[in-house]
Amino acid sequence: MLEILKAVVYGIVEGITEWLPVSSTGHMILVEEWFPLNVTPEFNEMFLVVIQLGAILAVCLLFFAFSTILSWHFFGEVNVKYLFGKKAVKVYSLIVVVFIIVGSTLKVDLVWELADFFNGLMVIPNALALVALSRVVGEICRKYSGKKR
Repeated sequence: MLEILKAVVYGIVEGITEWLPVSSTGHMILVEEWFPLNVTPEFNEMFLVVIQLGAILAVCLLFFAFSTILSWHFFGEVNVKYLFGKKAVKVYSLIVVVFIIVGSTLKVDLVWELADFFNGLMVIPNALALVALSRVVGEICRKYSGKKR
């Protein structure tokens, strides 16, 4: 049980120091000196590698999620500006912030279900556009096929 608590301390130190502008490896060396694990040297070395890899992956995931939110917001902003004008962009941005806050407080399963539902709703405007543009696309294809021969 004591080894599990030591491992938790290692994880907390690694998680916090990954964000500091100093070496998290140095902090892990200090924690290793103060709270040595009662394991084989090979296991200890692998544990340190895995715990640091986990922290790095967590940072990468955070930046990926943040950049995804920014890019989807920009995509929506451009569309709102085109459809409704510049005044609607502020309202859209406020709605996005509200949904980010609400989404971060909901259960993960519900968030995924909502994301799937709203992505599924994107079929409606796309299908309408396909039907509306089918004649134009057909004419372009016939012209292209005629030039190709």
